[in-house]
Amino acid sequence: MPDKSYFVNIYPNPSKGLFYIDIPDYKGPFIMKISNQSGKLLETHHLTYSGLMTWRLKTGIYILNLQLFDQQSYEIMILIN
Repeated sequence: MPDKSYFVNIYPNPSKGLFYIDIPDYKGPFIMKISNQSGKLLETHHLTYSGLMTWRLKTGIYILNLQLFDQQSYEIMILIN
């Protein structure tokens, strides 16, 4: 069981394409999976979080799943218009 819960902020949402990923008080590896609104996995990225990140997607509705190193998982729906 994780020792700590983290606040995950994805903004702006909805977005014009560019959005930010912010996980205050967290530094370390994580996996980001991007799926479409039907649940089809589109992308998987193995990343290291060390501060505010930017990301760009095309128009659509996406589900972002972030899995931190301690197995905590966060799922956020984002609208790109």
